[in-house]
Amino acid sequence: MWDAELEHEVRIELEGFRAEVVGGDTALVSRIDSALRGLVQPSGDNQVAHVLVWRAAAKLLRRANRNHERVAELERALERAPRTKRRRLTLPIVGVASLAADIGDEEAAKAVAEYAFVLSTSGRPSRKHRDRAAARLAERLATDERRRSVRASLAGLAGLSADEFPLASLVLQELLAEPFPRDALKDEIWINLVVGLAHEQLEDALGEGSADRGDPRR
Repeated sequence: MWDAELEHEVRIELEGFRAEVVGGDTALVSRIDSALRGLVQPSGDNQVAHVLVWRAAAKLLRRANRNHERVAELERALERAPRTKRRRLTLPIVGVASLAADIGDEEAAKAVAEYAFVLSTSGRPSRKHRDRAAARLAERLATDERRRSVRASLAGLAGLSADEFPLASLVLQELLAEPFPRDALKDEIWINLVVGLAHEQLEDALGEGSADRGDPRR
């Protein structure tokens, strides 16, 4: 996980943070300088690398646990729901494949910030307003490669989870069997995925449970 590119990015961030330190906080400056010096150490001895890698691993574990819980909740909901509602209930779960979209952190952050701003400035947004914000987010982040990668990841998930979550797996496979939309704005899988990504990032930034993870178009 730790490589020269990541080291360079961390160095730029630390140097930028050091430049912004105000009030003559010599202790903070000293800690930043110590971290900068530590970046040149081999990864095995690099304390900054250790901390960042462990944090990344912990975040991935939390994501995996959260996704497992979401699919389990979906399975229970599908058991109670009439067949006509299964598709609508399953669409939001595609957010579990957000990593497969391979959207850069900076690109995602800017798009999500715009999405959150649009929703926050509309008071209590109507369904039409939420739909427009979601469509704008989907269009901004969409590429055919990303949309196909997400479908491939979801297909793998459906196959792996078939024994534990048979209903969720079945409905997901039915969704994936639908024709691939040429227009990203008509791609419900992609729209639900990027909205799920947005809410996930907002939860990470503002605290667990601060954003509603339900169907964004209800």
